[in-house]
Amino acid sequence: MQSTVPTFDDDQAEDFSANEDPDLSDQDPQDEDDNATPTDPCPHCGRSVYESAEFCHHCGKYISQEDAPPRQPWWYSFGVLFCVVLIVLTAIGYLTMLFMR
Repeated sequence: MQSTVPTFDDDQAEDFSANEDPDLSDQDPQDEDDNATPTDPCPHCGRSVYESAEFCHHCGKYISQEDAPPRQPWWYSFGVLFCVVLIVLTAIGYLTMLFMR
C-alpha cells in the first residue's frame, strides 16, 4: 500500500495563504477580556471565583447566605439530643425493673 501526499499547484497555494489566520498580535488585549468569564473575589479568602459560582472552590465556603443551605437552629439539635437521651434512660429504667423482679 502506497501513501500519497497531497500536492498544491500555485493557484491552490495562493488560496490557502489567503485563508490563513490573521496575525493575532494586532488585536486589542481588551478584546480577549471581553470573551473571558467574569470573576469576583471570594468574600472569605479573596481568591478569584466565577460570578455564577455558588461556593469558592479554594476555601469551600458559600459565596452568599442565599446560596448556603439552611442551617437548623441550635435548639433543634438540642431537642433531638434530649429526646434520644430520654428514650435511652427510659429503656434502661424499664429493663432494670424487668430484671429486678
